[in-house]
Amino acid sequence: MAIIETLKSIKTKILTMGTPKKEKVLYSEITKRVDIIEEITLPKVDEIIKELEDNKEVVAPIKDEVKEIEKEVIKDEPKQETKPLSKKEQKIALYKEDILHHFNEVDEEFLAIVVKNLGPSIYRANAEIVSCDKDKELKTVKNNFLIKKLGLSKGDERLDTMINEVCKELSNTDKKYRATFYYRLAIKFDKKEVLS
Repeated sequence: MAIIETLKSIKTKILTMGTPKKEKVLYSEITKRVDIIEEITLPKVDEIIKELEDNKEVVAPIKDEVKEIEKEVIKDEPKQETKPLSKKEQKIALYKEDILHHFNEVDEEFLAIVVKNLGPSIYRANAEIVSCDKDKELKTVKNNFLIKKLGLSKGDERLDTMINEVCKELSNTDKKYRATFYYRLAIKFDKKEVLS
């Protein structure tokens, strides 16, 4: 369905414009038309996509708005072919979406640094995930990341506390990506500059 693809394109544009925190942008920011002053929100885009995917009838004014945006988005789309993302870029995009899902904002530059520090482990299924129910795994996070990478003191009482906090923050997902986990820990300890 062309409208669904357009809406997904709009959603991607909103996210890439760096405004997911407020989750809305002006139509004019997407379409480059200054005469449209209304805002569009991510929840509204998601709601319309769901209604269309569920084959429900979407109210006419919304359809008209979508068609108007569709025209403008298609007109604004660059005609050149997009280069396929590398495996690393695909992983960064995955982690970006995951961090946005859990924490509503992401520092993309810092995420790229975290991914670089993780090296090839991001391509191995077992190494890419943190298992909060395994003590050995949590000790690895503590020793290899917090102490060795971030330079925190072995005797720092906050280490285990912060690891447990991140486990709780990510408790609603089976896949606790190491990149998301380490990103969050570095933010909590205010140690972004150490990895930079």
